[in-house]
Amino acid sequence: MKRSWFYILIALVIIACVQVVSAAVNYEVDSIEVTPSTGDLVPGDRVTVKCVVSLVESGETTFPSDHTLEAYSDLDDMKWTYTIKIDGHGQETTKGGRYLSLGGWTLSYPEDTDVQVDYLLEGTAPESATSSKIAIFRLRQIDEEDDVVKNSEYLRERNLVNPEDIQTLIGVREQELESLQSDIDARAADGVNTATAEEKYLAAKESITKAKTSSYATAQTHLSTAGTLITEGNALLDQAWTAKIIEDAEYTIGEVDSHLTYFKEERNMASDARVLTISTQLDNANTLLTLAKDKQSTGDYSGARSQATNALNKAEEALNASVSLRAEIGEGGLGIDLGGLFPYILIIAVLAIAGVAGYFFYKRYYRWDELG
Repeated sequence: MKRSWFYILIALVIIACVQVVSAAVNYEVDSIEVTPSTGDLVPGDRVTVKCVVSLVESGETTFPSDHTLEAYSDLDDMKWTYTIKIDGHGQETTKGGRYLSLGGWTLSYPEDTDVQVDYLLEGTAPESATSSKIAIFRLRQIDEEDDVVKNSEYLRERNLVNPEDIQTLIGVREQELESLQSDIDARAADGVNTATAEEKYLAAKESITKAKTSSYATAQTHLSTAGTLITEGNALLDQAWTAKIIEDAEYTIGEVDSHLTYFKEERNMASDARVLTISTQLDNANTLLTLAKDKQSTGDYSGARSQATNALNKAEEALNASVSLRAEIGEGGLGIDLGGLFPYILIIAVLAIAGVAGYFFYKRYYRWDELG
């Protein structure tokens, strides 16, 4: 009898442990990016969500095989593109519908496996008769009983503006337009070519103006157009700003290169420690500039600006050192660096002077001798 109770107790402990393990949350959101990133949504606005999720081991596996990882959104016209990466490798899959459920059997791997799920959601803000919050992206873990695992829900919401309140919609677009104008002014002050962004700004402003005197349906079209133009204007400004910093870095690098050519070819200072230091600074600047251009080509303008700014700073350090060195050595007459030959030249000069002095001494000695 005692042994029976002992086995029952062990069974209860095992069940409790299993329940504790199964109640654990087996995923973490590494990053999420929503576009547009801020502001209220207007029906018809295009929305994209990029989310990266890492699985957290559960016992001996990366995810319980009888659980489900469920993603959801209130957006309309949705398209899910997801990739389950196993140790960094995976294949994209596309699916429609509000829900995207990934069964545990597709996510369960040995605990030492790195499993990551990359989500890309594309959709539009839905029509609504009243202002309300909508779920842009929701992720949660469902257990074997179809219940939500405690603390497993991740939610991103956004305000959806009442489409009947045109004045509110106009206010949203005017704020976005004002922000674009502010950015244009700031970039123009830095010497950035803002012409294309300004064209988008003026076109968006015109659309907003038309919306103020149009019917609801027409006004909504104008405001949607204005939103697209503002987005394009920001993108063009971003590109132009990046191009300007890269151009500045290239110009400064060219100036340094010109100085180095002078030092090495006209002043024969290629082995001078100061010139070698400047050359190293220039090499660093060129490396950073290459990284900036690589990021620019992939559309990572923020990263490109960061690398280009670092390249420009390095190039300016090298340029300042070049200007200082040039002022220190002067322009030079013959343009010959005599540093290494100086000891030999000094010896020759001393011997020449001694020879001339000896010659005159010899002549004077014999002259005295002849005079008796």
